Amino acid sequence: MRRDRALLDDMIEAAASIGAIVAETNYHGLLSDEVRKAAILHHLSVIGEAAGRVSSELREKYPKIRGARSCPSGTGLCMSILG
Repeated sequence: MRRDRALLDDMIEAAASIGAIVAETNYHGLLSDEVRKAAILHHLSVIGEAAGRVSSELREKYPKIRGARSCPSGTGLCMSILG
């Protein structure tokens, strides 16, 4: 569970960083700022990687929380929004 806590902390920190990035600009400013878009993509990849590594015990304990799907190794950034 200690590892899960660290992964959850990583996801929370990355989400907070995204929030700070988008709070500093508006929609049109974000679209034209490649550095901000790259930073957001980085933080999303951190969230996706961490979500994909949480234990099966945590997933079983909270079955209603949707998580990252498994990605074939070597595919790079692999994220999906589950609806």
